[in-house]
Amino acid sequence: MKEIIPLGCSVIILAGGSSSRFSFGCETPENKVFADVLGVPLIVRVFNRFACLNEFDDILIVSKAADFERIGSILYEFCPERLAYVSFAESGDTRAESSRNGINHAFFNFKSDYVLISDAARCNVSAQVIRSVCDGLKEHDNAIPCVRHEETFKIISEGAVLETMKRSDLFEIQTPQGFRLSKIKEAYDACFDACARDESEIYFRFHKDEKFNIVPGSPLNLKITRGDDMRLFEELVALEAL
Repeated sequence: MKEIIPLGCSVIILAGGSSSRFSFGCETPENKVFADVLGVPLIVRVFNRFACLNEFDDILIVSKAADFERIGSILYEFCPERLAYVSFAESGDTRAESSRNGINHAFFNFKSDYVLISDAARCNVSAQVIRSVCDGLKEHDNAIPCVRHEETFKIISEGAVLETMKRSDLFEIQTPQGFRLSKIKEAYDACFDACARDESEIYFRFHKDEKFNIVPGSPLNLKITRGDDMRLFEELVALEAL
């Protein structure tokens, strides 16, 4: 068993998406991280989910270079006291490229042994989920929040059911995903795929013999993809404020 050690950990927030499927109050969607959520920009709400815990050495925001100044100004306006350990890295053309850029920046600039990587669109992540990932890294080199699915899924092609999936094998993979920084860097250097959908996909292509360490995610850890997701998030924020 891996020795349990005090955790030195940094956070990478991926905030450079095109938001091509997102439209909320505007005809031409901009980066969803600038969307207003009951008077507070989405990027602030995501940032504060991590910053308010005071458990991370550094927080890296990966976004388009053209958005650095705007994001920095927004964070300074809403939470200036939490900016001491914030830095920026430029996003890539795909999510996987943005993740690689963030990992490289963290590896060469941060002192932490571990890193959490999260989508800015995964804006309702709770302190409980974040801490479950951190706790998972105390005994393993990866910690992936997952939710088991109870619905029935079928593979259908041209009207024919090819397979009914086994429920016990179906999990929703969420972020933040946690890794030993040197090992996720090693995996991205050796097995990078610009089309990879999440960090664990690349990680386990290289670390094939390592156990996939599942930690508890949450059904409320929703991901903002379309306008309806944002409306649901607004309702959750309003309920949390009661």
